[in-house]
Formats: sequence, structure tokens, C-alpha cells
Amino acid sequence: MRLNILFATLAVICFAASVQAATPPIFVTALTDLYNSAGGPGWTKSTNWTIGDPCINKWYGVTCDQTQKILGLTLPNNNLVGSLPDTVTGIYSIKNFDLSSNKLSGTVPYALSSLRSVENLYLNNNQFTGTLTDSFNNFLNLKNINLANNQIIGTIPKTAASLNSLVKIILSGNKFNGTVHSSFGGLDHLTNLFVVTT
Repeated sequence: MRLNILFATLAVICFAASVQAATPPIFVTALTDLYNSAGGPGWTKSTNWTIGDPCINKWYGVTCDQTQKILGLTLPNNNLVGSLPDTVTGIYSIKNFDLSSNKLSGTVPYALSSLRSVENLYLNNNQFTGTLTDSFNNFLNLKNINLANNQIIGTIPKTAASLNSLVKIILSGNKFNGTVHSSFGGLDHLTNLFVVTT
């Protein structure tokens, strides 16, 4: 009897190990909303998007870890047309976020600053407008940010100068006014800061 129980237990363990965990629903919602709001059917490449699970089915441009948490969304120059939905901030585990060289418009969502794990944020060469949020200090792990060649106005938030992990900031080709706050000079790892306006 004990031997049978042991075999049954081992069978359950082996079965559980063979079942691949699903991507958290909040991630799936965020990606699906992006697909719908940024003209998904017209993307240059959208292999497997909206089919099954983003990680298990390997949606184009989506990278995941072994627990099906999304680490990267890389869709540069892919004919994304439309806006970024606020729900994209549901991908809280993302480290690399690259939607550069598309036709995204509207404002850069205020809620984007809640992506505290993001290290590389590339939204350059789009058509974003409006001002930047003062909540840059929420980007706790941000190393590289490129928002060049959009139509962003206003001042550069001085809260960004509190991010000690920053290495490169590229904001050129926008319509910023005012001056760069002197506190940016205190960022130990910062090697490049480009803010030439149009």
C-alpha cells in the first residue's frame, strides 16, 4: 500500500513538473490591449500574437523567463500605429521595453512610470506629444532612456536626476524648453545626455 502511494505521489510530481506555467493574466491583458490599440493586424510582423499564451506560444517580440514573467517587449520599426494603453504598465516584470521607430502617438502614459523593473526604455522616433511625468523617480532600475524625435514639450523633470542607475538619456529632437537641472551632474553612472531641441 505504501509503495502504491509512493508511486502515485511521484506521478503527480512528474505531471506537475511537465505542465508549463501560464503567463499571468495581467500580462496577457496588457499585451492584448497593446495589440488592439496599436493596430496589431497591420504590424509588419506579429507571429502568434493573440494565439494562446504569450510566453508558451512565443509571441513575436516577447521574451520571458522560466516562470513565464515577461522580461522584454521588443517591437522596433514594426508599423505600430496608435497609442499606448495604460494597461501596458501591468507588465511589471519587464526590463527591456522597445517600441522605437513606429507611429505611436498621444501622450507618454503617466502610468508608465510604475514599471519599476524596466532598465531600458526606447520610445524614440514616434509621434508622442504632451509633457513628461514628474514621476521619473519611480523608474528605480532605469539605465537607458531614449525618447528622441517625438513632439514632447515642456521641461525635463528634475526628478529624473534622482535615478542613480541612469547611464544614457537621449531626449533630442523634441520641443523642450527651460534648462537641464544642475542635479543631473551628480549622477555617477551617467555617460550621455542629449537634449538638443527642434
